[in-house]
This record gives sequence, C-alpha cells and structure tokens, in this order.
Amino acid sequence: MDSDVEKLKNEIHRKVGRNTLLFQRLEMLLKHLVVKGNFSVRFNSLNLDELSAQQQIEQKENSVVKKPMGCVKEQFKKTVLTEPKMFPEEIGVGSGDCVISSNISYGTSHSQKDLSEKLNLIVADRNKLIHEFYTSFDTSTREGCIESELYLDQQYKTVLPVFEELKNLAIKYIEISKKGLERLHDLTRSNEWLNFPCVTELVVNFYLFAIAMKKADIFGWASLADAKKFLCQQFPMALKECQEKFGLLSIKKILLKIGYFDLLYLPTGKERYVVLYRFKPQYSIESDNGELYFCELIQDSEGESICKVSLSMSVKHVPDSLMSPN
Repeated sequence: MDSDVEKLKNEIHRKVGRNTLLFQRLEMLLKHLVVKGNFSVRFNSLNLDELSAQQQIEQKENSVVKKPMGCVKEQFKKTVLTEPKMFPEEIGVGSGDCVISSNISYGTSHSQKDLSEKLNLIVADRNKLIHEFYTSFDTSTREGCIESELYLDQQYKTVLPVFEELKNLAIKYIEISKKGLERLHDLTRSNEWLNFPCVTELVVNFYLFAIAMKKADIFGWASLADAKKFLCQQFPMALKECQEKFGLLSIKKILLKIGYFDLLYLPTGKERYVVLYRFKPQYSIESDNGELYFCELIQDSEGESICKVSLSMSVKHVPDSLMSPN
C-alpha cells in the first residue's frame, strides 16, 4: 500500500511541475503581448544619440518582466481585451523621424469578456497551486492522492486551451511585426523611391490633390489628367525630373513604377476612357504642424491592420491650400 501511495505522490509531483510550467509559459505570453502587442515607438534616423526602436521596446519589456502574473493580467485586459482602436495621430513628426505602431485587439466584446473571466480564474488557480496546494490536499493517503491528481488534471485541461489561444495571438503578432520592421527598413533604404525629392513631390501632390482639394469621389478615385495638369502648372520640374529618373514619359507608367497608386480605366464612349488614380488602401499621407509623413498599415494574413509604419517626408513644393484644406 505504501509503495502505491509513493507512486501516486511521485506522479502528483510531476503534474504539479507540469502545471507550474504551463502557468509560467502563459505568464510569459501575457508579458510578450503586453509589451509588443500594443505600442508606439519613434526614433530619428539622423540622431544617433536617441534610443532605437528596439532599445525602446526592450526598455518597456524590462519594466514588465518582473511584475507578478496578476498585474500583467490586468495590463493585458486594458491593452488587448479592448475594442479595436484607430492608430493615434503622431505629434511633431520632424525630419528623420520614423514611427512604428502596433495595435492588437482580441476578438469580439463577448469573447473578450469570456477570456477576461478565464484569466481571472487562471490567476487564482495559479496562486492556489503555488501557495496552497500541499496544504489543501492530504497526499499521505491513497484517496487524497487520487483527489489531488484529479484536481491537477482538470486544472491543466482548463488552462491549456487558453495558453494555445494566446500562443496563436503571439504568433500572429510576430508575423505582422516582422513585416512592419521589414517595411520600415525598405522605406528608409537608399534606393527607396521616397528618398528622391522629385518622386516625393509627385507622390505628395497627387495624393493631396485628390484628398485635400476634394477632387476624388467617395471611393478615393480622382482624374489622372487633372492631377497631371495641376502638377505641370504648379511644379513642372517635379514631373520632368521623374520622367528623367525613370526613363519614362507616361505618367501612368511612372505611377505604376512607384507602386503606391492604383489605376482605373473608366470607359466613356466608343474606344474611349478616362484614367483614374488613387492611393492604395494601405498607404496615406498625414500632416502635423506643417510636417508631412508617409504612413503604411501592415496587415496580417486575415487582412486586419494591426501595425502602422510612419516616415517623415521632406517636400519643398506643396501649396499651402493642400496642407490646410478648408
């Protein structure tokens, strides 16, 4: 009988370790999502004394790493278990500034409430396992061992699905953050089109002509011919320099080469059509205190935008009417 009880006790010790490890892994996932799931960092590529984006994330990570599971759970509920949020407008973006923001929101309001309640129970169960388990069960008897083993198995079955769900959310974030960092690298490399002033001026003026001057329809489409005419009247050198840069005369081919615009050929009669253009949905140009910055929303495999990359733009020739639309 004693040998049977000893075997049961050894199995209980093993399952206590198993469950403790699962709680630890769940806590690590919560900390990872709190730190990297919702954040906004900015750095200046021209100022080497400023903290890099990675250093800022590590700084935030260090502020969370030693917090107990209960505190981290509450932070997770406030940052991830919320309604989807629009990315906040960046303030004071200047020359050389780069901004990368990430925004993860979990499921519907019903599923958020359900997960919140599960996490409350899980934290309570974790505390009971660590602090009260061996005083709550009599493991000196066969019956007490069986009771405690059933409790541990049920606890494991309750926690494991939540762990797997959060792990999938973390994997989703890793995928999207990798894309965001890759795009930030692409946007700041020396051969990226936005690093050429003539291309930047063409892109900005075409975008603002459609949006700020309200020349676009409700779907964002504007006349390419009208935009070209406006550019030629206001800044003829920008178009001429782009034509020389790309070795192309056609404005349509130049926009396709740049890659930020969609084109639409709209029939108007027999063998006739007008060409419309618009910024691709993931791109935008925003202004703040006279500064312009190029923004791109990075989407996951399900088409959900959860990461935003912003890059300041240096543009000499932009009409005041475009910067401050009525």
